[in-house]
Amino acid sequence: MVDRSLQMRARSMWGEEMVKLLTLASLLGVTNPAWAEGVATVDVVSDEQVASVKQLRFTEVTTLKKRRVVVPPWSKLQRPIVCKLDFEVDGAGVPSAVVPVECPDELHRNAVKSAMGWKFEPYLEQGQPVPVRFRVVLKINH
Repeated sequence: MVDRSLQMRARSMWGEEMVKLLTLASLLGVTNPAWAEGVATVDVVSDEQVASVKQLRFTEVTTLKKRRVVVPPWSKLQRPIVCKLDFEVDGAGVPSAVVPVECPDELHRNAVKSAMGWKFEPYLEQGQPVPVRFRVVLKINH
């Protein structure tokens, strides 16, 4: 089976069609097809590791560094623009995957690019940093 981080990266970069191709490749027994090499830019994790990721609310996370989403100058989107992003953050507080859930298509790439530059305070559980998952709702006015 194609791992979850590869699927999330494919969805964030090329949308559902790439995820369908990866799923088909998985059914055919190809776990990491050569044509998907550029998709997996994060560490590959197993299904067990994905299951161990703690689900949080954004209010439970401390943001240390944010990067602004660049809105293309040719974009005719009405302000404010609302963009919902699902983050997976590793134990060091660095995003390992970002997936736009509700976001205008022309902002997908820029939203993911800026979100991957964010930094969070590591979430501690029993004194140990653990990977977490949460959703961020951005309201873009610029």
